[in-house]
Amino acid sequence: INAEYMGIFSGSLVVGCGRVMLRLVDRVSRQCRSLFGITLGPILQSCGFASKRKEEKADKEKTVTEKKPNRKGASPVIAPQQQPAQHSDDGHDQDEGHQDEMTRPKLYRVVLTGGPCGGKSTALSNLAENLSARGHQVLCVPEAASMLLAGGITFAQLQAEKQFITFQANLLKLQMQAEDSFTAIGRVLNKNTVVVMDRGVMDGKAYVEDAVWAQVLAAAGVDESIRDSRYDLIVHMVTAAIGAEAYYTTANNVARTETREQAAQLDYKIREAWLGHPNVHIIENKPGCDFETKLRNVSQAIFSSIGVPAPNAQIPRKFLVKDFDLSKLTEAYHVEVFDTTTYFLQPSNERGNRVRIVSRTQNGKITHSYSSLSTRVNENGGIDECVHKRLISRRSALFLLDQSSSALHPITKRVHSFLFNGRHYELEQYLPPLQKLSILRTMTEDEHEQVECPPELELGKEITSAFAYTSEALSASMPYAA
Repeated sequence: INAEYMGIFSGSLVVGCGRVMLRLVDRVSRQCRSLFGITLGPILQSCGFASKRKEEKADKEKTVTEKKPNRKGASPVIAPQQQPAQHSDDGHDQDEGHQDEMTRPKLYRVVLTGGPCGGKSTALSNLAENLSARGHQVLCVPEAASMLLAGGITFAQLQAEKQFITFQANLLKLQMQAEDSFTAIGRVLNKNTVVVMDRGVMDGKAYVEDAVWAQVLAAAGVDESIRDSRYDLIVHMVTAAIGAEAYYTTANNVARTETREQAAQLDYKIREAWLGHPNVHIIENKPGCDFETKLRNVSQAIFSSIGVPAPNAQIPRKFLVKDFDLSKLTEAYHVEVFDTTTYFLQPSNERGNRVRIVSRTQNGKITHSYSSLSTRVNENGGIDECVHKRLISRRSALFLLDQSSSALHPITKRVHSFLFNGRHYELEQYLPPLQKLSILRTMTEDEHEQVECPPELELGKEITSAFAYTSEALSASMPYAA
């Protein structure tokens, strides 16, 4: 055999084996970090692996960015080099092949939160029973604060600011590690799994001032992008101190010391802490509704988000906005602002399921979600809509984007998320070429319920059932959509 060819063959073999070794070491490193909190970065760097991995990843991303076409002038999923942004995958689908996105068992991460005496403990038990009966594995992550307090730590010991920040930062890290461990185990169960968290990482923000919270995040080595990148759904159970005052009690929880007034104030702060997450459901205490109804509303909110039919769930409502004063709106309320781009995929099967990828950008951080909407005939002969929505990794988003519809143009809008009288609203400003369109969205438990409008907005007609204002219809109506 020619010596020159032999040299080429042996060189290729070495390079190929080297790449396999790099991928293997990288996977071991991520698994150690996920399961045991051990970081192998310094060890790998001393062996020369870390820098090579970064170079290989950078070359691959550059190649993908150059090759990926920008469909009809739409914002690309990968941010261009002149406008760098960080993709907050945070463990979503990191080790699975994204080619299996449509077929492998699904895992959903749900936060159950709210003010004191909202019914979370009972709801956790109820959810485990109801979801298990529908074929889902349910894993419940215990509240991190309760673990620390049960271990002997008391707030009376945390008088100095440094002590309190250290406590909050380690509480945050304990919460994330517990969630990551349950999630890692849930991913290998080969069954559709729901990981339910008793409170989430943003709950701590309600107990401290903004300046202190910034120090807590810095001490924990994270930023507020953890709000959006770690969970598929936030369910907020409103405290009994708001709307069910007669049932508020501290007797069933030794750690609960808040008065009704303090509990109500804390409840509003927790709502604000989660403001801006793309999928928040607020479960209120409605006049004339008992606690069983509240529990059903919690179950229905979760069922509708993971693709299980949920009749009588909260109803999405939307209205045209004639006019609004954005400066007054931001002065009057805490407003979270983010941009979203919706990509429409080809139907996944013969039933014509509507499938979308939504890329969401806030403060330079990008997250991606996958959603599909299908219909099925219920036991009464009627039609139930079934929505399946969850966060996915950037790699999975790129893979699925290859299936985007040629007949529908991506839609980009700027969303202003805020609370008004305890209810969650989203003001959507559509960006070019739909820049003259603005829509207000909210949720109610009755389709005929009167929606109270913030005074800074002037509403037009309700368009909840108007096909012309669905995302698909708006996309198809664009002048340069096929």
